[in-house]
Amino acid sequence: GFFVYDGMVVSKKSVADVTFHNAALPYVANAYYVVVSTKDEKAKKIHIYAGNDVIWAREVCEEIKKCILG
Repeated sequence: GFFVYDGMVVSKKSVADVTFHNAALPYVANAYYVVVSTKDEKAKKIHIYAGNDVIWAREVCEEIKKCILG
């Protein structure tokens, strides 16, 4: 299996971890990203914008993690 994001094809076997974080600066609206860490040299970390709601970002992260890491 593999997944595709922004034209990039990544093997599920190369995925090491899936998490999310808030990349916003202080006093600015939240900007959450799902971060897919891989063993692939071309794409060590893939950042997927998940919006400004922490609950939504967490749910997106959990769904991606469930589908990729099983």
